[in-house]
Amino acid sequence: MVTSTSSQGQSSFVLQFNLNKSIDAAATDVQTAITQANGQLPTDLPSPPTYSKTNPNDQPIMYIALAPVRSTVGSCMTTPARKRAAHQHSAGRE
Repeated sequence: MVTSTSSQGQSSFVLQFNLNKSIDAAATDVQTAITQANGQLPTDLPSPPTYSKTNPNDQPIMYIALAPVRSTVGSCMTTPARKRAAHQHSAGRE
């Protein structure tokens, strides 16, 4: 399966291969196709075509974010920052 997007000065193609094909073999096929197409591309390209391989199995299946039910500015500060803030507060009362 091939999907593509294009905008001014850039085109991207996403190639999906059969799961029975190794990702390294697929990458070799893509590199070979890019090399063969090089002669048909404009000579004034700002950079040569590139590719990257991605294994969808490497993607996380879930993202988790944790946050406290209730937090204060002081609870978010590190110990040295708390000490500095307390010192500045007490110094201001003198």
